[in-house]
Amino acid sequence: MSTPSNPFADLMDRLNMDDIRAAQYLGVPVYTLRKWVKGERTPNAATLRLLEVLGLIEAIAPAIHAALLPGEIEHVKKSGLKRSTDSPGKLNMSKNPD
Repeated sequence: MSTPSNPFADLMDRLNMDDIRAAQYLGVPVYTLRKWVKGERTPNAATLRLLEVLGLIEAIAPAIHAALLPGEIEHVKKSGLKRSTDSPGKLNMSKNPD
């Protein structure tokens, strides 16, 4: 009989994330994510639903999902570039007015 897979470990493997980035991605403390991965703690229903929704976004809208990954948002903020309103995922080369 095979052991059930851990959705958090699967997520980290699939997206090539370490535990710190995965915790940022899910908006939880790193120690909480580590306990979920080890099976020492069980996530609530809302967290499991979040995993499902993020998986759907990853499958049907990869460009939008890529923008949700930790590091992408910070990169855009630091560069001063703003997202284009006419095409999702594209960046304007103009600086943010604020």
